Amino acid sequence: MAVTMRDVARRARVSSKTVSSVVNRRPHVHESTRARVEQAIRELGYRPNLSARDGNLEPMVVVMGNGNVGDFTTELLEDIAPAAQEQFGVSDDPQRRALAGLSMGGFQTMQVLRQRPGAFGYVGTFSAGYSGDGSDLDVEAVNEGTTLLRLYNGNVTDFTYGSVRSTLELFDRLGVEHEFDRYYEGPHGWDTWQHALVDFAPRLFRQATADDGDGIPVEATVPEEADGFLALTVGGDGGGTALGAASNAGDRLVMQGRLLDIAVTDSRTDAQAGDGGWAVSGQSSDLAGPGGALPAGHLGWTPLVVAAAEGVTAGPSVRTVMSGGAGLAAPQRLAAASGSDRSGTATVTADLRLEVPTSTRPGTYRGAVTVSLFPVD
Repeated sequence: MAVTMRDVARRARVSSKTVSSVVNRRPHVHESTRARVEQAIRELGYRPNLSARDGNLEPMVVVMGNGNVGDFTTELLEDIAPAAQEQFGVSDDPQRRALAGLSMGGFQTMQVLRQRPGAFGYVGTFSAGYSGDGSDLDVEAVNEGTTLLRLYNGNVTDFTYGSVRSTLELFDRLGVEHEFDRYYEGPHGWDTWQHALVDFAPRLFRQATADDGDGIPVEATVPEEADGFLALTVGGDGGGTALGAASNAGDRLVMQGRLLDIAVTDSRTDAQAGDGGWAVSGQSSDLAGPGGALPAGHLGWTPLVVAAAEGVTAGPSVRTVMSGGAGLAAPQRLAAASGSDRSGTATVTADLRLEVPTSTRPGTYRGAVTVSLFPVD
């Protein structure tokens, strides 16, 4: 059985929150307490699990090199990558490799993208922009060889704010395909980068992070005459939710429906749960149909708490890609409960919203929404 944060807390005789503070290198922990927690971590062999925060991670090998070299691109591709392939069985397929860096490492990541576009299928930069006017960027090669290019940054207190903002404007002008979520409320440091990492890691090595084998089936039907009327069925008990007429918004067809109610029961003792609560996340697979795959990002939701204690909260609304959001292609929070409000049964659901282009080929499209429950500290 895997060692948990609570196991470390019991061994070190501290709370789970204190263990979390030590793991995340927060400065307010007393040195003697920090030493006791670190000793417990070593003795138990504890490894922090990012996937428990907001969804699942694909198995991966993480390699961290010393970036203080004159030619990082050459060092990475001619020394570090071959060594990782030989010693750890890392794939040489660019679509199975990712590169990310923070601050100076993010700048070096941009250098690799510029000098060797397509060498890594997934690229992320944390508080780092591209320096240049775009004349040295092979936009076609970058777009063709990069499955995901995602940028992150702190707020105006992050000294790279201006550089990243200029980079986003340049990429838009040049047609470089990229993603940018938002400016995190934090400075140029770990307070910002930990949120970026938790968002970025579950996106690696998958187009849509859900496996539609065990999820709640989702079916959307585009009529023969695509005049704005659609039907969606969400199954799981042999039935589903039928939608009325959808609206035609000019450039898209919009239909809405409600996810099946999801009940979360927490009967853990205080000794088992400690100070922790729980959280539920969900994500969608692509919807496959006669016109090919409708990317999962076309499906969004507005989470709802149907019945629960006062402290159970619904997750934020998630807009579809056609409305400027990310959709359910990556894990999104459905609901969460704090440690003091976790007990009992909570019923949660979400209003689903599917937006597809009016040119979508008529027919039935099927996928799945996978919902995951996990404890949080």
